[in-house]
Amino acid sequence: MTPVERLLAKFPDAKKSGKGRLARCPAHEDQRASLSIGEGDNGRALVKCHAGCEAKAICAAVGLTVLDLRPTADMLPMPIKSKSMDGTTNGKPRIEATYEYQNEAGELLFQVVRFMPKDFRQRKRKADGNWEWNVKGVRVVAYRLPELLAEPTATIFVPEGEKDVDRLRSLGLVATCNAGGVSKWKAEHAEYLRGRRVIILPDNDDAGRNHAQQVAQSLAGIAASMCIVELPGLSPKGDVSDWLDTGGTVESLQLLVATAEEWKPTAREHSSQTRPADDEEKETKLSQATIIVQLTADTDKFHNPDGDAFARFKVGDHYEVAPMRSRNFRRWLARRFYVASEKAPSSQAQQDATSVLEGQAIFDGAERQVHLRLAEHGGKIYVDLCNDKWQVVEVDANGWRVIEESPIYFRRAKAMLSLPIPATGGDITELRSFANVNDDDWPLLLAWLVAAMRPSGPYPVLAVHGEHGSA
Repeated sequence: MTPVERLLAKFPDAKKSGKGRLARCPAHEDQRASLSIGEGDNGRALVKCHAGCEAKAICAAVGLTVLDLRPTADMLPMPIKSKSMDGTTNGKPRIEATYEYQNEAGELLFQVVRFMPKDFRQRKRKADGNWEWNVKGVRVVAYRLPELLAEPTATIFVPEGEKDVDRLRSLGLVATCNAGGVSKWKAEHAEYLRGRRVIILPDNDDAGRNHAQQVAQSLAGIAASMCIVELPGLSPKGDVSDWLDTGGTVESLQLLVATAEEWKPTAREHSSQTRPADDEEKETKLSQATIIVQLTADTDKFHNPDGDAFARFKVGDHYEVAPMRSRNFRRWLARRFYVASEKAPSSQAQQDATSVLEGQAIFDGAERQVHLRLAEHGGKIYVDLCNDKWQVVEVDANGWRVIEESPIYFRRAKAMLSLPIPATGGDITELRSFANVNDDDWPLLLAWLVAAMRPSGPYPVLAVHGEHGSA
């Protein structure tokens, strides 16, 4: 019995909700089914009481412990299936290499782990210092980011994997890649290469060449210039490390770069042959839908825990988040198509493209939580100001600050109004002139105000009593 099955056996009345189940929390008098039950990475069971009960209390109330939520005590990834693993038969993979992804300050965000036989997993540090084999909620960064920032004028080489990046770096070149390999390049990766000269080095297979095109498309209008260099003499599925192992040198690589053609986005060429009107209209719709999808290569397409498709897309100098079926996202698609082609897309083309993008978000995109106005992440509270610049206030134990790019994905409801930019130097006692309460009630009012800014409950309820007109 899996941990989720073991847990659900304690909740026979649990109802399906998205990818998980909802049940009444046994740790408090629950009248509205506030307990979410789901399955996380490595097959572990996930529980969350939206009223604030801890997992330990929830498990104890049904005769379980938190260890029952885990498939194994040490949270190791599932063994890789192989008859022989580096000469052993113990069923455990051997770690061959680890690649650290760091933020701008050189602090570890997560690791990519390469196993023998060949497999890749990702992990992050937990608060207790142990590893957790998933990177949900971790910021997307380029590999070896501090080195990219330390050499702002250097040409950037983009091979497919971390091993190749390290090999190029050992030769004195600046290089980077994305975690996850083919098809995992995101808009965030492209932003780190803004204004740079970029050389893309694909592996010698269809997947590698397609990945190179995806990277190039996302860098269009962002990189100062770029080219795709296919290395000569590569064996099938070979990479730049293989090329260097067979005699390639930095000098010969630089010569290939110097003679390579600059990559430019190309529009689909249409045949001048006369066609019946119906067939021509069908091809036009197909072409427009395909172009619209291609124009979103630099867009982060993802889904929330309920399976709804979302997009994070750039508008001017900031990013916005919206459901793919929202009017705001459809308008953005139409404008992007018009800027690229100087033509208005047909409604059918937009509908077809949106269906494809939803599929990419649900089946290929990451699962991310999307918040309204308030959110908590990494011990900090974030408040969406809902202004035109999509600025967010970040609050922690050291104070608050306004940030331009939030690690939290916020969406906007139509009725949400903007908040003013906070100002420093205020005094909470100034509120007394607006609140007609006595000295005993004043701390209660302040506690209520602070609790109202918590992203999740439980919340105190404000009950105001007094003569008519006394306030």
